[in-house]
Amino acid sequence: GALVKKIAAALLAALLTLLGIVSPAQAASYKTNVTISVPKFAAAGIAVPVDVSVCSLATRSSTTCEFMANRSVTLFANKKKVATATTSYGVASFLWTPASAGKYSLTASVTAASGFKAATTASATSVTISK
Repeated sequence: GALVKKIAAALLAALLTLLGIVSPAQAASYKTNVTISVPKFAAAGIAVPVDVSVCSLATRSSTTCEFMANRSVTLFANKKKVATATTSYGVASFLWTPASAGKYSLTASVTAASGFKAATTASATSVTISK
């Protein structure tokens, strides 16, 4: 009964993946990497473009990202929420306006969706904001 259904579902997923109808990540995701890109120089009171890349790997040996649209990503500056955006082709873009000069630690988190695991940045991205 239940075992037969699990085997049938696994065989169907494998067949659809083999035929290229479903990507491996749609069946399950091994790991999701989150990376932040920010300009080296920025000034207080001026909008800073921040891109957050979301790369989901289908298996332990995968080297190719499975980019999924519509993943919810939240950006934090010094542990305070800046904004939430949705990915398009694996990237969520933000405009962050730091209020004052100083050092900031940027992190991001992405929610789980359709077999893709939730994740946060492995380490914070530091940025120094000038006056």
